[in-house]
This record gives sequence, structure tokens and C-alpha cells, in this order.
Amino acid sequence: MFGAKGYKKASIADIAERAGVAKGMISYYFGSKKNLYIYLVELGIKIVGEKLNAHFNEQITDFFDNIKMTSMIKLEAMKDFPAMLTFFTSMYNERDEDVFSEVQKYIKQGISMWDIFFTQWADGSKFKDEVDMEMISRFVKWTANGLLKELEEQNLEKFDDYLGEFFQVLDIIKMAVYKENSTG
Repeated sequence: MFGAKGYKKASIADIAERAGVAKGMISYYFGSKKNLYIYLVELGIKIVGEKLNAHFNEQITDFFDNIKMTSMIKLEAMKDFPAMLTFFTSMYNERDEDVFSEVQKYIKQGISMWDIFFTQWADGSKFKDEVDMEMISRFVKWTANGLLKELEEQNLEKFDDYLGEFFQVLDIIKMAVYKENSTG
């Protein structure tokens, strides 16, 4: 309901009805709509984090191969929990003052982790000298966000097709920004 309607428009009554529980149960366990929302943010992050921890391969240090690997892991988590994609997309765009500052804290933590991982941990020696790795990282994030938006509109029906296209785009970018002998 939060993913479909956003924080403000999703009512406890709607959530309870969709979950098949009494409205009072949500209040009993979470205290408020805001607490439930933040719980779901944290739960989604935990689910994705556990998937990443379980399936991440530290031997892969190539910038683009890491993006492919982590994208597959994250999107597989969203396949397991289809409502997560809509919820995360809605959360990313949430502006309601009740939850905005807390949501932004989680988003900034995620962006910070992305930046550290892909610009400091990944092997930057393969990039052409004139290429700004941080700029490429931002460009890839924009591309990934576009992919997620299209996936959300398709309800994950075309998951594998979009992921394949995203990987093709990554390969094109890789050929453009890596030194000649580094694209293998």
C-alpha cells in the first residue's frame, strides 16, 4: 500500500485490509503508521543486505562486473519480494514531512555505500586517465534508476529482459571508458 499510494495516502485501514488483519493489530505491533513505514524501510534494506552478504563475490574487483553482480543480487531479492521494488521506488520519491528526514538518512547511507564501494574499492586502474570514475558511477546510478522505474511499471514481468539490456549498456560504457586492454 505504501508503494502504490505513498506514505500519506496509504491508510492503516487499507494496510490492515490488504494484510488481512485487524486495524488494531498494526497499532498494537507498530504504534503508528510512521513506525510501520520505517520498519518496512529497515526490513527491505536488511533483506537486500543479507542477499548481498550471502552472494557477494569479493574476488570480482572490476567496476562494471561488480555493478552487474550487485544488480543481479538486489533484483533477485526484489523478485523474491515483488512489492519491495514499488515500495523502494515510492520511498525514494517520498516527500511527506512525517518520514522525509528519516527516509533521506537511509537514502544517503545507501548512496554513500555505493560511492565507497564503486569508486574506492573497485579497481580504478582500468579506466582511461581522462575518465572521472565518480562521474561514471553517477551515470550508472541514473541508468539503474531508469531501469528500476521501467521495471516498476512492468511489475517485474520483464525483469530478465531489462537486466540484459542494462548489462549491455554497462558493456558499452565499459568499452568507452576503459583503457584498450582492460575491457576483457
